[in-house]
Amino acid sequence: MHHNEPMAAIWVRICLDLPGKLPDTFTALRVRSQSKPWRDRNMKFWRIPLDTGEIVVSQGEVHVIEDRCKGCGYCIEYCPRNVLAPSERFNAKGYHPPAVKQPELCVNCHYCEAICPDFAIYSLGTNTQRPSVLPIR
Repeated sequence: MHHNEPMAAIWVRICLDLPGKLPDTFTALRVRSQSKPWRDRNMKFWRIPLDTGEIVVSQGEVHVIEDRCKGCGYCIEYCPRNVLAPSERFNAKGYHPPAVKQPELCVNCHYCEAICPDFAIYSLGTNTQRPSVLPIR
């Protein structure tokens, strides 16, 4: 850039150079999608909260209405506790409904219910509750 160049010419030059310097949106999304899902990252606390002994985690029981399921996998992908997994069996529509692989981890958050487009899954609270266990570094 020359100091006697008009401001409009400088602006046009910057705009023409800009697209080559911006990251490709699809590349950024692809890189982000290939990174580890947030639920697989190990969250560790550096100290124990004072009320850890008072916190009680509810437990739930997941039920799948297999004939309604179309196998989209939203419940499997977005379960915060990784309770569900794809199954090998087929339902009446020919899809693979989710299987409950770790029922003891369900905290009855109802997120699987909220995200299911076919209302094919629900969770019920059980009367059992367990104390919270927090991983410490």
